[in-house]
Amino acid sequence: MKIYVPQLLFPRYITPRNPVDVGFKLHGEFKFIKKRNGIVIQETAFQDNIITDLGLKHIAALTGTSVASVLQYCQLGTGITTPTSSDTALATYNNYKSRSSVTYSLGSTNDRYIQAQWDYAAGDVVGTWTEVAIAWSTATSGNIFNRMLIAEPVETTADDTLTIIYNLHFVRSSDTPTENTITIDSVETVMQSLITDKCLQNMVGNALLHHEQNIYQYLGTGAGSLATTQTAANTPITTAPSTYAVKSYVSGALYREIYGEWPASVVGEITNGLINIGGYGSNAGLTMPIVFKFGTALVKSDTTKKIRVDLRVTYGRAA
Repeated sequence: MKIYVPQLLFPRYITPRNPVDVGFKLHGEFKFIKKRNGIVIQETAFQDNIITDLGLKHIAALTGTSVASVLQYCQLGTGITTPTSSDTALATYNNYKSRSSVTYSLGSTNDRYIQAQWDYAAGDVVGTWTEVAIAWSTATSGNIFNRMLIAEPVETTADDTLTIIYNLHFVRSSDTPTENTITIDSVETVMQSLITDKCLQNMVGNALLHHEQNIYQYLGTGAGSLATTQTAANTPITTAPSTYAVKSYVSGALYREIYGEWPASVVGEITNGLINIGGYGSNAGLTMPIVFKFGTALVKSDTTKKIRVDLRVTYGRAA
């Protein structure tokens, strides 16, 4: 049962007993272009793949590296079994190739994506290919991010070049704020949270994921609704967190937990805030903010107790 009160008054340490949960949904698609003597003789439409449980868990486990790190190697095979989310390898593995190029931060607003490409020279892969996967290491099993049967099997001869393109999309679970009931010192309240456009942009922009950097994390005292365009808290208290940490990955989880802890000197009617899930990369100085808002203000006058906010970031597949 949710209990609503006009204000939450806490002379003690202000600490949520359960994390605020926000989510990303991922989906991807492959395209194949076969040429002979420089002329396109087969080009498929983009085809949806299945992102594996293994792939989602691998992203959740990353610390201090970019999402693009999972899109390193393309595997081709000749298997025909139906892909499932529990797959850990191709049905019939044949070969792998290192990524030729990658382009970041494509798309817009709630549909940002990374595009990776693999270019095979004439004679590199001769055969009839019926399945494909992306992997983050050269191992032949236990490392595939996704798997797909090729709708139109691609047959290549020694005279054919082949280009494989893969788009990995990140979207918010919802464009409206997610509501979680959290407990603070045995009192329940509703906390709203929202993944911002800036967060999506930098998630696929080669920024480092789950990186421990104290950049742009604030609590706020202002009013107002949460918006996907936000890059700051409402009326921010500019005191930075005294501690910010990415918790160790829980084996087998589809989430990662992060927290910010503000010093005891922070006082006021805390209504909202902003916390990052990532940090530096080629987009140094940019942020990956998730904004949040308390259903009722946290009124704090005690200068001996700290404030802590816990955030759980969950990864899943788009419908």
